[in-house]
Amino acid sequence: MIRIYIDLEKCVGCGQYINACPLGIYYIDPKLKKAKIDDLKNCLECRACEIQCKNGAIKINII
Repeated sequence: MIRIYIDLEKCVGCGQYINACPLGIYYIDPKLKKAKIDDLKNCLECRACEIQCKNGAIKINII
């Protein structure tokens, strides 16, 4: 099982994680202008989003 934590204080809505994710599970919330997860069950656990996030706002925990 995987858990993705998005720290909204650190997220600047840059969208780099969107391009990094091979399955496109992320989007930018139009109101908050921050990262949101569209479909967690499709996550490959590749950590590309976590690596790409320069502000350290995305953390992956595999349980």
